[in-house]
Amino acid sequence: TPDPKGLTNVKYHRAVALVAAGRPAEAEPLARDVLDAWLSEHGRESVAVSNALALQGHAWVGVGQNADAERALREAIAVRSRVVPKGWLPHHAESLLGECLLAAGRLDEAYPLLIAGYR
Repeated sequence: TPDPKGLTNVKYHRAVALVAAGRPAEAEPLARDVLDAWLSEHGRESVAVSNALALQGHAWVGVGQNADAERALREAIAVRSRVVPKGWLPHHAESLLGECLLAAGRLDEAYPLLIAGYR
């Protein structure tokens, strides 16, 4: 169902701000709500859902849920690569996945993804 008052967008931007402020535990439930809403409204193959997946993954990295974060970020990369293959969004998600793998101690896998975010 559409979100006529834009409350999902407000939740999304609040969650982004909370992650940036180092408060991922507060961001995680908001990110989950955004993902659920945008999946319902836009379907899986959308920029909106890829943004929500990236946000959810970033929040999960911040709270140490690296396995969940890796799954969400890999899905964000896949969706973004199909929906906006020439844009910067796939590379942004790759850098977030690099951060996730770095946090999990998987340095060899993390390095090329971290660099990809800056190309």
